Parts: sequence; C-alpha cells; structure tokens
Amino acid sequence: MTTILEKLNKTAQDVKVTSEISKLNSSIQKLEKEKENLFLRLGKNFYDMSIKGSITINDEQSVLLFDTLREFDEEIVNLKTEINRIMNIKRCYNCGNECSNDSVFCSNCGTKISTKEENSNDLHCSKCGVEIKKRRCVLL
Repeated sequence: MTTILEKLNKTAQDVKVTSEISKLNSSIQKLEKEKENLFLRLGKNFYDMSIKGSITINDEQSVLLFDTLREFDEEIVNLKTEINRIMNIKRCYNCGNECSNDSVFCSNCGTKISTKEENSNDLHCSKCGVEIKKRRCVLL
C-alpha cells in the first residue's frame, strides 16, 4: 500500500517534471519565433537583392512569389500616390522629401520634380522615393 507521503512525493515529482517540460517548451517556442524572424529577414534580404539585380531567381515557385511581392509593391506605391494626390503633395524622387504638387523643384535637395507622366512606368520606393528597378526573372 502506498502511503500518503509516497503519494505526495510522487505528486511533487510530477509537478517538477511538468514544470521542467513547460520551461523547455517555452524555450523551444522562443527559439522557433527567433528562427521565424530570421527567415523573414533572410527572405527580405533575398528579395531586395533580386530587385537590385544582384541575384537571378531560377526557381519557378520563387519567381511567382517575387512577382507577387513586386505587384504588392506596385499597388502600395499606387495607393500612397493616391493619398499624396488627395493631400496635394508629391515626393522628390531624389531624396524622398514631401513637396507641394505645385512645386517644380524639391525644397530639400533642389532636384527638379518630374511630373507623373514622366514617371508613369517607374516604380519608386514608398519610403524614400528612389526608383526600384522592375525586373522580371526568366526561368532557365
């Protein structure tokens, strides 16, 4: 027969094991989250390199993902352009400074601010205004 003391010891051991397992699971979750963040950063770096033309993507699935990301970039630029139009501002393509739609030159860097028609085929960074080279990857 098991005594009460033995049952208490067994329960204490079970609690200790459960606590240790919980701590280990917590550590695993933390590392998995950090790993996920690194994968996101790696993917972003890879994407940025492809936009700059530093690398060529040959994998069909990756090409589709990158093309979708570029489409999202274009849509974001279009939406931000619409916001700027509504607010009567435009961005300098040299420094990213916000300027009035009436401005001919940037008040920050002096660059001539081109019209929308002049840049209709260009894709620019929504943060700084720098041109993003549109580049379609060709499957080998």
